[in-house]
Amino acid sequence: MTLNRCHIAFFSLLLLMLPLVNGLGQGISFDAGLTPAQNRLIVRTQYRAFSTAEGTNTTRTKMVPVVVAYGVRPGFTLMMRNMYMRQTMGSNDAMNNLMDPLLLAKFRLYRKNTANWVLGVAPHLATNVPLGFSDMNPRSWNPEVGMNISFRPRFLSFDLSTVYQADDLFAQNEFSGGGEFRVNSAFSSVVPLSPGGEIAIAPVLEMNYLRRNNEGMDRSLFQQLLFVSPGASLMSSLLTLEMLLQVPVYQQDPVSYTDQGARIIAGLKIMF
Repeated sequence: MTLNRCHIAFFSLLLLMLPLVNGLGQGISFDAGLTPAQNRLIVRTQYRAFSTAEGTNTTRTKMVPVVVAYGVRPGFTLMMRNMYMRQTMGSNDAMNNLMDPLLLAKFRLYRKNTANWVLGVAPHLATNVPLGFSDMNPRSWNPEVGMNISFRPRFLSFDLSTVYQADDLFAQNEFSGGGEFRVNSAFSSVVPLSPGGEIAIAPVLEMNYLRRNNEGMDRSLFQQLLFVSPGASLMSSLLTLEMLLQVPVYQQDPVSYTDQGARIIAGLKIMF
């Protein structure tokens, strides 16, 4: 198959933008997808809102995470995330919490560039730092290990991220040994809005799956969640605006019987 000049120019522009928009292809909600170029910095912040219902009690949660990602080397990225959370339970007063910071290191394991596609594989290691800013932050270490795979044929992006998080590594709490497994997949494309491609929109469709085992006595009980998440990002060379709606299509919680509502995510990324 031959490519005309317009296709070659657009694909070349897309390749140049990949260090900036790598997190876009991996979905709006993937922190591990951020990959700035060497000696470059990405700052990302979001507003997240959702509600959960347990019987007649409804909990409304608002979260504002801030992620800073720095390209140490072409194949090595360091990130730090912290999060402010506000919860309102029924008619009770709101609780404001500053969560424990998260440190993450991402490594390039494999990357292949061709004229028609790009394939990248990058594992990551992360852990919280248990400073215990609030009662919602028990002083325990919860490390995680993950794998991020990106495949970009022509003007499309297919991305997969798997993560396993171990709760309370050193068994400091009464109920310890729980764990969480997450799978995030995303399909997106880039549509230029300006003649030179400096401004583009990228619609994305994610699927987000979570499986968490019970930290109590019965470890055979699992909480499971599956979201289908449409969204889009508006991109320029330095700034990206993003929006995602996470709709629960399957959920199972045999422990607390909590009903999860839809989640809204709005955010921005700035490249320095």
